[in-house]
Order: sequence, then structure tokens, then C-alpha cells
Amino acid sequence: MLAFLALSSVLASSSVPTVEIAFGVHMPVLNLGTCCGSKPEVGMVPWIKAQAGSVAGIDTAWDYFDQKAVGKGIVASGAARSSVFLLTKVPPVLDVMTKVKDDLKQLGLAQADIILLHNPTTKGENAKQYAALEQALAMNLTRAIGISDFSTSQVSDLLETAKVVPAVHQAKMSVGSTDDANIAFCQAHNITYEAWNVLKGCDRTNAAVVAVAAAHSVSTFQVCMRFIVDRGAVMAVGTGDDASTVDSFTAENLGIFDFKLTADELAQLNAV
Repeated sequence: MLAFLALSSVLASSSVPTVEIAFGVHMPVLNLGTCCGSKPEVGMVPWIKAQAGSVAGIDTAWDYFDQKAVGKGIVASGAARSSVFLLTKVPPVLDVMTKVKDDLKQLGLAQADIILLHNPTTKGENAKQYAALEQALAMNLTRAIGISDFSTSQVSDLLETAKVVPAVHQAKMSVGSTDDANIAFCQAHNITYEAWNVLKGCDRTNAAVVAVAAAHSVSTFQVCMRFIVDRGAVMAVGTGDDASTVDSFTAENLGIFDFKLTADELAQLNAV
């Protein structure tokens, strides 16, 4: 079993616990993804308001082409900037700094909480593009930097030249689909692993998933999400594009901190 995150008050309330991804930078374990059918125009305000008094995480990207909507959602929520953790991603292009500045301009923000390099290319280009993110960090355009969808060898290669260890590595992860070597490598190098494809990649009809859900009187969706937390990762998940269901989906997502998988249940899900 991989190491767990040191999460405080995981079971105490519906507020989302955080993990320190860089010195003084605390990222929520559960973040609202704004990609692939999860519209920020629909989901952001309910998501942020449901976590009033704590920090709400938002996961977006320049190439989701929804940055203006995300920025408007922060304003519309009425929340203080410090109450929203904003993760964004920039594509691996020749001039990464231009994309960083354009991203922030569209968001209407002076600073992101973390910016990831969205997908790897070659070893040499990865090093150059990540160096641009290191420059953005030095310029206070972001509080932390990271990467997305790198293989274990690509993460290892990047560490040869990186002056700042990536705070986060976001990659595909779900029940039935885990890159255990990548997760272990990141955790060994103090890189927080963030999962995407958590729900779409999880077979909710699987007998183990169904049995665990029944044992805790929760939904299979919640089991798929809780698996990520109990594997020591953070995640981004959506709440859809339907205003009539966004409140119930938000509550369902936030409800994963009301229970915890047993060691035996986690082993069963690991075996899927």
C-alpha cells in the first residue's frame, strides 16, 4: 500500500482537507474540474459557496478555453481570492511565458496558485518549458508549479535539470487504472500526485465497487473518489453541465470525507 497523505479532519466535516504541496501552499484534496462536460458557468458558484469558510479548489487549463468563465465564476461567487485555490495548465509550446501571462489575463488574476506544464514532449523541450514555469514562479505569477501526464521516466528526466521540484504531477488515475510505479516515484520525491479521469475511468458496476458502496451506504461515485484519497492522491472531478443537478452532485462529491475505506476494501479495489 502506498503512503497516505497526512490529512487533517478528513472525517470530521464536509469541508475539504488540504495538503501542503510547496512551502506555505496548501491544495485541497478535492478540486472542481472544468473540463470535459463540467461547465464552470454551472458548477463554480455552487462549488465555492458550498465550501464557505474554507478553501475551494478549481482545476482548469488554458486549452480548456474556459478561462474567462472561470474568472467570472470566482467573482460571481463573492468569495475572497484567498478562499479559492486556482490550478491552471499551459500547453507545451515554444513560448510558455506568453501562455502563462495570457492565461492569467483571461482569468483576471495577478497570480495562480499553481501552474502545470500540460503534457510532455521531448526531454530537451520539457526542460526548457519547465524552466519557463520556474521563471513564472520567480516572478510571483504563481505560488507553485508542476507537470501533467508525464511518464515515470519523463518525471525522472525532468528532475535532472529542474531547479524547483514539481509540486504536483497530474495524471490519469481511477479504480482499475493506476500507474503504481509513477505514483510511488512521485511520492518518494515529495511530488503530490493528482488524479484525473477519476469517475469516467471507474467501472461503477464492478462487484468490489458495488459491495464497498453498500457497506458504507454511499454511492459508487463516492467509492471511486474515496479510493483516490485513500491511495494518497488528490483529484479533480466535475459536477456536470446541468443546473438542476449541480447542487446534488456537489454535495455528493463533498460527502466523500464522511467515510473511509478499510484496509481490506482498499486492497479489493486495488485488485480491480
